[in-house]
Amino acid sequence: MSTPAPGWYPDPSAPITQRYWDGTAWTDSTAPLPGYSAPREATELPVTPVAPAPIAAAYAPAHGYAAAPAAPQVGFGDAIKLGFRKYSRFDGRATRAEYWWWYLFTSLVGFVGYLVLLVVLVAVAPTTTTTATTGTTSTTTTSAGAGIALAVIGFLWFAAVIALLLPSIAVAVRRLHDTDRSGWWYLISFIPFGGIVLLIFFVTESTPGPNSFGPPSLGAAAI
Repeated sequence: MSTPAPGWYPDPSAPITQRYWDGTAWTDSTAPLPGYSAPREATELPVTPVAPAPIAAAYAPAHGYAAAPAAPQVGFGDAIKLGFRKYSRFDGRATRAEYWWWYLFTSLVGFVGYLVLLVVLVAVAPTTTTTATTGTTSTTTTSAGAGIALAVIGFLWFAAVIALLLPSIAVAVRRLHDTDRSGWWYLISFIPFGGIVLLIFFVTESTPGPNSFGPPSLGAAAI
């Protein structure tokens, strides 16, 4: 009988829980089965036989047991939801998809805000300015409306950037955890060429199975 691959499978001791199989034995890492956000009464659960250890994916179907469904992959919308849901969570892990989709979201927010500010600065301000010339001295004044518009848009853009700073650091720390590295590695981004090292860490594959920072991320199922 072949050894099953590492992964999440139904917990032999709990019908609505999945347990991580590391390829040789059941670990202590557990999580709710996808579709169950909270414990339910036994009468509300579908009757599904649970595989006793060490029966798992490779031979569970042959024994009449169903392996736990794979965790859904994180998409763009899922990453945004997870980013705000775990706004200041520095524990746990984040997959590559979760981190890079969030990075794309924050980059788009920053770019769109900058673009709007630039358009207002270039297109609106010149049409609302007046020039007065006295002798050889020329002065240009900007109308109050244009100044207020620039101030409001600039403030909103700055507020959005500040609001996204904490969850961006948090998801970066969780991504480091996913590669079994301490979140303190994030500080190397403040030294020359440290960002390059950090980039390599961020594109590294997830640690298979549980590591020092917990079990693998459940992906979109965690939402």
